[in-house]
Amino acid sequence: MNLILYNSNEESFETLGIGVLSDFSTDPIITEVLKGEYILEFDYIKNGKYCEYLLEQNIIKALGQPFRIVSVNPSNSGYKVLAKHIYYDLKSNFLEDVAPTNKTAQEALKWILERTLFKNKFKVTGDCVELASSRYVRT
Repeated sequence: MNLILYNSNEESFETLGIGVLSDFSTDPIITEVLKGEYILEFDYIKNGKYCEYLLEQNIIKALGQPFRIVSVNPSNSGYKVLAKHIYYDLKSNFLEDVAPTNKTAQEALKWILERTLFKNKFKVTGDCVELASSRYVRT
């Protein structure tokens, strides 16, 4: 699995960013639980390539998905890195009362993201064509 490291403010993940991480002491593991956590974990060798950029808030792309580093803890052989999927950036962004109506999934998500309590830079793409409606209150 290729892991590409980016600065914390990166918005486009089409480049090689800071660089490709390669000096792992354990294989990277992605854990995805339905309606639960979506995390990336690995151990990285002390003085490994780009280890000085393994900083909280920086971003790692793995299997096409961006993960934000939430902790980097020293271990005997290097560092234990934990990153959460970037959608967790929205976890504390509140929706008072939104009701996207007669919209495709991507239209509804775009509409919702424009109405979060705090501005965000998330962009939505997709190819769904089915129209639907929903409502989210104090979410």
